[in-house]
Amino acid sequence: MVSAQEKAQEESTQNLRLEIHRFLQDRMAGVYSVEQNLGQLTIGLEQECFLVDQNHKPIESDLSQEFMTRLSGQRGWTAFESFNFDEMGPLIWRISKKDDQGRVTTVRYRHHPHQIEIITPQFKDLHDFKDSFAPVFELLETIATDLGVKLWNQPMLNIPSFSTAVTSSIPYWADMMKFRTKLYLKRGDAIDSEAVNHPAIISSTKTVVGGVNWHKNPKIINSLYLIEPKILTLTSPRRSIYGTDLQEIVRKRWDKLIDPYKFSPLMGFPRLVEWNVETWVDALMRTPLMGPAVKTWSGMSLQELGELPFGSFSTFLAEMRELQMIYPSLSGTLTFQSDPSPVTLKNILSLMAFRLGLTSIACLGFTPKGTFIEAEKEWKKKITGIDALSAVEAPAYFAAANKGLQLREHAEERHLVIM
Repeated sequence: MVSAQEKAQEESTQNLRLEIHRFLQDRMAGVYSVEQNLGQLTIGLEQECFLVDQNHKPIESDLSQEFMTRLSGQRGWTAFESFNFDEMGPLIWRISKKDDQGRVTTVRYRHHPHQIEIITPQFKDLHDFKDSFAPVFELLETIATDLGVKLWNQPMLNIPSFSTAVTSSIPYWADMMKFRTKLYLKRGDAIDSEAVNHPAIISSTKTVVGGVNWHKNPKIINSLYLIEPKILTLTSPRRSIYGTDLQEIVRKRWDKLIDPYKFSPLMGFPRLVEWNVETWVDALMRTPLMGPAVKTWSGMSLQELGELPFGSFSTFLAEMRELQMIYPSLSGTLTFQSDPSPVTLKNILSLMAFRLGLTSIACLGFTPKGTFIEAEKEWKKKITGIDALSAVEAPAYFAAANKGLQLREHAEERHLVIM
């Protein structure tokens, strides 16, 4: 027999689920006022880069801060955010530049002191993006070279994640390590010291496609997930500087990344019957909340808590961002977060073209064969190495992306090349 307490908990959880649905409907109502138009899709980027010395070892805080200081001294660039940490003193954290159209490009620490992130605004097409991004990329490389360091695009650092060279004492990252440790303790598993700081040694290229009517047509996201197992050979660099082959790059990145969250339904490829707003909200309800380990709600899900313990639903959705391979935002963007950083600017543009082209095709109703459950199993086998990565299906998806770009009529397909 169900107790009164259990009934009350279930009722509270259901009410919270309905609140999230209403919040999404209210927020998205004004975003999607027109039918999907491929020409109105926009493109942006969040590019993670390591700062390393000539031996490809992570640089320390003093040299890293000199890099940020020199950038902030360039024309048009302003130190937008600084923090003062007791043991390190003041640190420049985020630097931004506004172009003549009011669009803001930001450089900030992704992981202090050895990894930065370049965040661009949205652009109407890839040519417009390249014209803005290429000079920024070249400027950062020049500043790094002048300091005797490298702005380094590689999928991973060849260093254990528990090394002091990549372990930060700054509160946010220290809290995240404690949070991942708490997830192990909660389920009674042995703590993997590499996994709790694994994000510090991996780097990603995050393509952001805007203007997607995903809330009105969730099949777009469902289709894009079905494609993921098929395109691992097209979204991952062929080799790293260490000579590691593609299969090993994929396995090493995902193995330690997933382990702390292995019972979270959204980490990696979502464990859903299909992707729609209903199943997504249900998975969000069952996902451990990210936050300082000292908080009692940290590591617990909304389903367990029966209430939102902090902020707003906007804050909640933002906090869940990092756990999703394809993150749908309230502003109508899709962020593809799982692609390892390619080495060159040409390869970055090609990856973005590929993601934009496939999104265009999905917006037109392209639906791959198979089920969501089958795709999740296939993806898991490939990232763990149980099944070998295969390029057999790659040409078909490359051709589909090319078609999607052609339909946009911006001649962006010229950027699409095999990496």
